[in-house]
This record gives sequence, structure tokens and C-alpha cells, in this order.
Amino acid sequence: MPGEYLFKASTVVVEETGELAIGATGQLIPTEGGEPVQVYDLNSSPIASVLVGPKGAHQAFRADIPPGILDFGSVQLVAVSVQALFAAIAVEEVAEQAVADVQTALAEVQTIREQIGSAKGVLAVPAGQDPPADTPDGTIIFEV
Repeated sequence: MPGEYLFKASTVVVEETGELAIGATGQLIPTEGGEPVQVYDLNSSPIASVLVGPKGAHQAFRADIPPGILDFGSVQLVAVSVQALFAAIAVEEVAEQAVADVQTALAEVQTIREQIGSAKGVLAVPAGQDPPADTPDGTIIFEV
């Protein structure tokens, strides 16, 4: 389906004057540069350009690339699709969980180090068997 990526409406302001760019028309250009890409209305029908409406916001539209640059001539805006934003949020959540997991693992390693530092010894016993009754307190016991 054409127009896989959805771009929400956004205000377009001319930086030099601070005024809204009402009536401006723009093209979506890939972030790496090149020729404008086809844009579509919300029904996925091709449109010639993205229009800034009477309230100063460009229309919502669809395109086949997730990020790009909206070029209105005197105004250029970074445009990021809704899907790209959701993907970025998901990546951030995974990264935050990974950081939390690493912090937990580091805390567990520190606990083990402390236990080893205060251990009276290390004893390996067969799985399911109790250590000998005369095993000193503070001995680290591994089941093998």
C-alpha cells in the first residue's frame, strides 16, 4: 500500500519573521538528500505537495519513507513518521530494561564478591545432598 508511514500535522513558522507559513506548499525529501518523494493524503491517494493550512499547520500526510525533510522553500522541517516515533520509543524502553538488567547483574556480582571475601571455604557437593554436618559456617556451597 502506498504511503506506509503516517506524518501528523505540524505548525510551520518562518524563522526570519516568526510568522506562520500559511499557504506554503512543501515537498518531502529523504534525510540523506535527493529528489522529493511522492506524498499521499490520509486515504493514500497521491498529492502534489504538502499544504500549510489557514491555521499555520501543514496537513497530515502519508509517505513511503519514515523520516525526511519537509522543504517549504524558505522553511525546512525535520519530519518523522508516527511509526518511526513509536519504534524509537520501543528501542528506548528496551535500552532502559537492558541498563536495569546490567545494574542488577552488577549488584549480584558485588554480593558474590562480598560472600567470597568473607567465605571460610568453598565446598562442592553432589546435587540433592546436604553438606557434611561439620562444614564451617560461612562456607560457600556449590551443588554439582
